[in-house]
Amino acid sequence: MEIDSIEISKLPKHLKAVAAFYAAMGGTNCTNETCELTTALGLGNQGSQSQIDLIKTYFPNDKVAETLIKQDCYLRPSGASAFSDFEFLNIIDLGQIVKVEYTLMTYDHGEVKYIKGPDYYSYNQNVFAKTKRNLWKHLDR
Repeated sequence: MEIDSIEISKLPKHLKAVAAFYAAMGGTNCTNETCELTTALGLGNQGSQSQIDLIKTYFPNDKVAETLIKQDCYLRPSGASAFSDFEFLNIIDLGQIVKVEYTLMTYDHGEVKYIKGPDYYSYNQNVFAKTKRNLWKHLDR
């Protein structure tokens, strides 16, 4: 995935929060404590206080967000025996709805799978609520 740092720099804070949330759910060329998307967002290392604060603020009642925060947004490095990397990730602001289009490649001991969006969130009073999400959907049950 090639990251468009010019477009990322233009993101309003609430959409930066969506990007930070997805950066915690799937990898973007992660190595040790860094992932390219988290770095491009200006949030420092993966699981930084800045990343966690954005997720807490904009996704306060989200089970996936709570789980990510508990594990400090940890992602295995790209190339590990099990890891994930976004092939693409687009965030589309439709006003009170945000659409997240993506393809996430997951690798687990030689087995490759793909998880595809779109996911949808309502945005009201500076808080996102899941409308439909494919990523980490096992936690939404």
